[in-house]
Amino acid sequence: MSRTPVLLLAALLVILLAGFWWVAGDGDSPPVATGVPAAAPDPATAEVSPEAADAEAAARTAEEAADAATEAAAEAAPDAGTAPDESAAEASAAADAAADAAAIATDAAVEASRAAESAEVGAADTAADAAEAAAEAALRAAEEAGRAAAEATAGAVTGNPAGAEAAAAQASSAAAETAAATDAAAAAAEAAAGINLALTPEGFDAAAVARLIEDSALDPAQKRNLAALVESTQDNPALLRSALEQVRAALR
Repeated sequence: MSRTPVLLLAALLVILLAGFWWVAGDGDSPPVATGVPAAAPDPATAEVSPEAADAEAAARTAEEAADAATEAAAEAAPDAGTAPDESAAEASAAADAAADAAAIATDAAVEASRAAESAEVGAADTAADAAEAAAEAALRAAEEAGRAAAEATAGAVTGNPAGAEAAAAQASSAAAETAAATDAAAAAAEAAAGINLALTPEGFDAAAVARLIEDSALDPAQKRNLAALVESTQDNPALLRSALEQVRAALR
């Protein structure tokens, strides 16, 4: 039998297979098995905890509100050359900024609580409690700022410049207290968010997790074991997730 028909048949088979690969692969080259496993998802691009993200956003908003209240409080500070009606207006502006800051501090405390519930560890609960306490302090101070601003306005209207100036000073001080409390709420909310994130492969922070373990009430042997477990798995997202769950369970 001549070899030419066989060679032609083989050539035709190769062409047909190549065409099949082209169509099946949308024009790509034939698949090649490399034996290399697919890369693990990049933690930096993975979705992080929505509770932590919300708490971080609320913390940033609270910081901005605290800055605004601080500025308004400085404007309302006593000035010998300021007319009573101007002092009253500045006190009212400070009280308004304080009220806004207190409301935002409350929002930050709520988001901190949600982040803590998601984290399920004692340290996050502590941060959430601190945010709540700071928000309550901000609300009390804002209420005082509002009362003092009203007195400053009354003093200006009734022709009592000394009373208006004193009340404006109180409004300024209370607004500054509100700003400080709002800042504290923001910091606590950010701490709760950070703990939540640190205990996920997506937001893993080796130093933060190490601190959580070290600062916990666990016995020394358990601390060493958990720290070693996290360190040995931190380059493998799948194993790291399991290790972090064990840390969460131990820190509850």
